[in-house]
Amino acid sequence: IIYPQLDILLPVKPKKFYVLHDIYDSPSGKAETPKKCKKSGKIKPSKFIQLLDYIFIPSKPVLNIGIKEFKALKPYKCRIPGGYFKLDNNIKKFQDNLQKLNIDSIIYAPTVINSVLEKHNSQPEFGIKIIEALLSNFEEFNIIFRPHPHSVEHQSSKEIVNYFKDNKRFVFDNTPSEYMKSYTRAKLMISDISGTA
Repeated sequence: IIYPQLDILLPVKPKKFYVLHDIYDSPSGKAETPKKCKKSGKIKPSKFIQLLDYIFIPSKPVLNIGIKEFKALKPYKCRIPGGYFKLDNNIKKFQDNLQKLNIDSIIYAPTVINSVLEKHNSQPEFGIKIIEALLSNFEEFNIIFRPHPHSVEHQSSKEIVNYFKDNKRFVFDNTPSEYMKSYTRAKLMISDISGTA
């Protein structure tokens, strides 16, 4: 079974092959961290990690993250330095799109708005100001606003779209997964802590 997120509701018998979500993702977050057993006091491996057979590592910098913990696991979990499918695919899409599209834009692509990242997201407080500044100072470019797909319906996204709806150089990109057309058109990306950068 090849799957892109940790889950405990997987069949027992098939080999399980975990593909990490982003190029700098590593299997060392809260879900993967070993936990101390309340009764025995012993450190127990994450139940999520125990289910795995293979972990496909997307980049060299994350290959050695948590290596001591992984070596201690029994049975051993095979870590494969495999590369990053999404990047390879995006490079191909970029090259294909470049033949058809002009580089005529700057893109503003903030991170997802949620309670965990609330303090780090630029969109709710500064989104309008950022886009206004871009429209005013880069008159030769369109300004593409691409909120995170999970934030498209957020109130601040609606406010931004409504605020700039009459500006012909403002482009709202709300496509859930196909972002390479917008990215290919962009001379520059403005973001905050989004992994999209």
